[in-house]
Amino acid sequence: MAEVRLVGLRKSFGRTEVIHGIDLRVEDGEFVVFVGPSGCGKSTLLRLISGLEEATSGEIWIGGREVSQVPPAKRGVSMVFQSYALYPHMNVYRNIAFGLSLAGASRADLDARVRAVAEKLQIAELLERRPRELSGGQRQRVAIARAIVREPQVFLFDEPLSNLDAGLRADTRVEIARMHDELRATMIYVTHDQVEAMTLADRMVLLNDGRVEQVGPPAELYRQPRNLFVAGFLGSPRMNLLEVQSGEGGLLLPGGGSIAHSGELPRGQLTLGLRSEDLHPTSGEGVLRGEVTLVEELGETRLVHLRIGDGQSVIFRHRELPGPRPGDRIALDADPERALLFDGNGERL
Repeated sequence: MAEVRLVGLRKSFGRTEVIHGIDLRVEDGEFVVFVGPSGCGKSTLLRLISGLEEATSGEIWIGGREVSQVPPAKRGVSMVFQSYALYPHMNVYRNIAFGLSLAGASRADLDARVRAVAEKLQIAELLERRPRELSGGQRQRVAIARAIVREPQVFLFDEPLSNLDAGLRADTRVEIARMHDELRATMIYVTHDQVEAMTLADRMVLLNDGRVEQVGPPAELYRQPRNLFVAGFLGSPRMNLLEVQSGEGGLLLPGGGSIAHSGELPRGQLTLGLRSEDLHPTSGEGVLRGEVTLVEELGETRLVHLRIGDGQSVIFRHRELPGPRPGDRIALDADPERALLFDGNGERL
């Protein structure tokens, strides 16, 4: 396999620049996930690596070789698309074998590799079927098999599970994770689904408007976001972000509560970040108090929306029975060790 390195990579469509000088290194055998809101440039970045789009400037290195001017077929990458992109007139065997046959593989080598990868992905019994005779999950496995059989240096996945229902998406996600463990291949994966990103990635690359906001392990981005964008994007529900006042010895919260703070902080208005799982109902005064406006029942837990002072709202997780109801007054304690603070520019303090 191979490492992937991007150096000052830029892409413009006409006068509109959509990728703004990205520098990134994907280590050999690493599983990296590009995630971000719609239009942030994650699919464009993947297409630049694959060669399906030509970079305006910058360099793309794969396996120690600069490939910015190399055709897609010679870059040593295989790409799995959202739409499967299977040939409807060919059976599964021929779909998987097509790239190998174009590359001039011998019949014996081609047959051995196709059948081996079909066994690995549990589609050996489907080799004689046409794509129209397969379920969505089976078609996606065929598309993945077609990528594996070429034995590329790098696998590229462009939202491969977005067309599947929730159950199939979860099953196929597990298969992709297992495949990476077995192959130890370099994989770059694009998704808008945070669950996919958090569960699959060795490292996540969070993009926003064609720029990298933060790179790191999923837990690091979740617990130590660099700025307000990262804090607000990751998590379901999103992080509670409250406007607070910094004073001597602590933070004044909406509704009159406070959190002590021993370190030096800028005076004035700051933003306090609290995850829903770090807020807990209390029989005491608490640091936040308010009225329940909505309860979202999720089975194993529930999300409770609380309107606090000056009209701001927070969401916290509640598991005990009975659950709160709209109109109830509740006080919450917060775990100060997990609280985050952001300055006026949105950067974490």
